[in-house]
Amino acid sequence: WRRLNQRLELGAEVQLLADAQGSGRVDGIATVGFKMDTVYSSLRSSLDSQGKISTVLEQRIAPNIAMLVMGELDYGKGLNEPAKLGLGFNFEF
Repeated sequence: WRRLNQRLELGAEVQLLADAQGSGRVDGIATVGFKMDTVYSSLRSSLDSQGKISTVLEQRIAPNIAMLVMGELDYGKGLNEPAKLGLGFNFEF
């Protein structure tokens, strides 16, 4: 994780997953992502080595209310897997 300036952050992560059953299989996933903040919104996105792209846009509507738009596309599973799109609201009390 690295903050480049007041509004932009970049990050990278590597996961190694070992099979505890004793088969000796080890899988690895590398992920890179960014977060960009503006006055009223925040955009987060990531891409991993298995072909998954995820994005979340959080837009402030009022001081305690935010609208979220989320999307996910998985190229690793091919065209048989549909893209996901979500819409949500966040209320803070």
